[in-house]
Amino acid sequence: MVRELKSLGVEVIFEKEKISSLNGDCELMLSVLSSFAQEESKNVSDNIKWRYKRKFEQGEVTDCYYIEGIHSPIVTKDIWEEAQRHIQSRFIGNVETEKHQNRYPLTGLLFCSKCQATLRRRTWNSKYACQKIVWQCSRYINEGKNSCSGTVIEDDVISRMNIRKKTVMRRLV
Repeated sequence: MVRELKSLGVEVIFEKEKISSLNGDCELMLSVLSSFAQEESKNVSDNIKWRYKRKFEQGEVTDCYYIEGIHSPIVTKDIWEEAQRHIQSRFIGNVETEKHQNRYPLTGLLFCSKCQATLRRRTWNSKYACQKIVWQCSRYINEGKNSCSGTVIEDDVISRMNIRKKTVMRRLV
């Protein structure tokens, strides 16, 4: 562009470098400066690539960018949001399950009929002689009765059942 403008008799002045395109040394100086700029750009690019490679090796996820409306969606936004809610509710149940996994044979297999959260084994009246072992909705335990009215089943009732897979429990104490 500088050459083209110079051929038209238009002067280009680079104030920072104090270079005028009408000066005889201009092309040489611009070539040298552009070479430096290109090398600097390459070094920055190499450093960024190296940083992301190290992050991947350490299991870190790199920056993500989300731009809406640049292509047609595969599913509607409503379906996407419903799927995300479903995934989140399953994830919350799995966190609860993993926390107490293998503690009792039925841990992670029993689910609340009202909110589908896992049932947790608890001891009621643990300070007294009239103790009772029950399986109770973990969402009710963690968040209270406003989140779920809670499924509760006595352990001796469940132990008589032959439960070997994930089961939604409907019976109340």
